[in-house]
Amino acid sequence: MTDYSLGDIITLKKKHPCGEVIWRVDRIGADIG
Repeated sequence: MTDYSLGDIITLKKKHPCGEVIWRVDRIGADIG
């Protein structure tokens, strides 16, 4: 698993449903739902 820090810019391999592939880490935690 890759370690991410707040403010990191991440490029996804596949487009997200919204159309973006570039994301900035704003929050770190475990979301389970």
